[in-house]
Order: sequence, then structure tokens, then C-alpha cells
Amino acid sequence: LARPRRAARPCGAMVRRHSKNAGTMGSEGFTYEERRSLGYGTMRERLGRDSLREFDACALELDTAVDPVVTPEGVIYSREAILRALLEQKKAAARAKEQYEASAREEE
Repeated sequence: LARPRRAARPCGAMVRRHSKNAGTMGSEGFTYEERRSLGYGTMRERLGRDSLREFDACALELDTAVDPVVTPEGVIYSREAILRALLEQKKAAARAKEQYEASAREEE
């Protein structure tokens, strides 16, 4: 039995590889000229010193960490800043609960 022949590709046609995420990134259909006109991969920018945190800076206060605590991921926090942030979150949750209860009482 003879297999049916596949249609020949026109001369110069590119064969594109398929991927599991084909079509999700948005750049699969761009030609070289389109990518170049959009500036894809050509923009370079140096980050200034003021945009980078100091090595020993607390991630919450952005100041030198006092009594530093380090997470397993390597993020440095000041112990006092952690406690302050937790207290603020607790107070905000209490305020939200009071507002919810007040609105529930008004509806009754």
C-alpha cells in the first residue's frame, strides 16, 4: 500500500516548532521586522544605585536591619519591623471586623 504524499511546502516557507504553550506568550506570530519595530530585545536600561536596596537593609523598612532575621529565601527583616507590621495587620483586621459587625447590625 502506498502512503498518500504530503503537499510540498512553497519554497522559502519556514517550519515553526510547536510547543506546549503555543499561542499563550503572544509573540509566536511576529516576524523579524515586527519584533524589530516594536523594540523587542533591544531596550536596555541600567538600574541606578537608588533603585537597589543595600545588602543589610530590612525589606519592610528599607533601612539597615536592627536585630536582623533572615528567611529561608534569603530576605532580611528587622525583628522590630516584623512585629510592627503584624500589629498593624491585627489592628486593620479588628477595624474591618468592627465595620462588618456594624453594617450587619444596621441591616437587622
